Amino acid sequence: MSEAETVVYLIGDIHGCYEELLALEAKIKRQAVRRGWTPLIVSVGDLIDRGPDSLGVVQHFLKGVRAGTHVVVMGNHELMMLECLQEWAPWNFENMTWPRWLNTYRQSWRSQAGFSRWLSWEDYRNYARCMWVSQGGYQTLRSFGCDPEQPETWKIEPELLHFLLHLPYVWSDQQVVVTHALARPKDLTLIYALQPVRLRNADAAQAFLQHSHSLVWNRVPPSSPPDSLRLHVSGHTPVARLKRWKKAQCLQIDTACVYGGRLSAWCCATQATLSIPAAKNYLRSP
Repeated sequence: MSEAETVVYLIGDIHGCYEELLALEAKIKRQAVRRGWTPLIVSVGDLIDRGPDSLGVVQHFLKGVRAGTHVVVMGNHELMMLECLQEWAPWNFENMTWPRWLNTYRQSWRSQAGFSRWLSWEDYRNYARCMWVSQGGYQTLRSFGCDPEQPETWKIEPELLHFLLHLPYVWSDQQVVVTHALARPKDLTLIYALQPVRLRNADAAQAFLQHSHSLVWNRVPPSSPPDSLRLHVSGHTPVARLKRWKKAQCLQIDTACVYGGRLSAWCCATQATLSIPAAKNYLRSP
């Protein structure tokens, strides 16, 4: 018997909607079995925040990445969470390898956003905490068994922290290149080169962070294709249905599940969409 063909399914922002994720993956697996495929589930990031079960989603992807069945790239909500945990959580980070690049990210983001001109570091750290908690961190902390109003309770399992800290900013194969947001062409080119060494080389880490901003935050469609050979797929910006920018060779696949929309997957082999409706609008429901 020949080995089953691996087919990539790209999933939009999940934001803690674990039950919808499981339902969508079941739908994907049914299609894959009918066609004799082995599915590879690739998330565009933002596993967490706003929805009811961020912990369940993170654990699910950790297990899948280890098994080789799942991939996930870094989203802006993962970055906000990591920034706040390092600054506020009662955790001894001294023996971990990641604080150097995260400190560099925080300083770089503070400077790029203009905060360094009018916010002291103490004001900025409070701002960052309020930003994350108000943008879905409250629900995430609750799902992890923490009290959002008491940072001394923000004790996150080291295994999960390590997983989130080492998420790649970009993933690609022969057909697609995936980042969380709409990457600018110049940034994407440099990130390809710097990603493998950013954790080992201080200069590479600095350059990487200077050019990674568009990969996790940008919402403006580029004027030219980020990758001349492959379709660029991202999430980050909610759309009513999958949106394709033909000139820029970009596809946006976040169909706003957490807002009561749908959780969608795009199949690379068929270029068709599979989706599951949200159980409810999680931001309006008690």
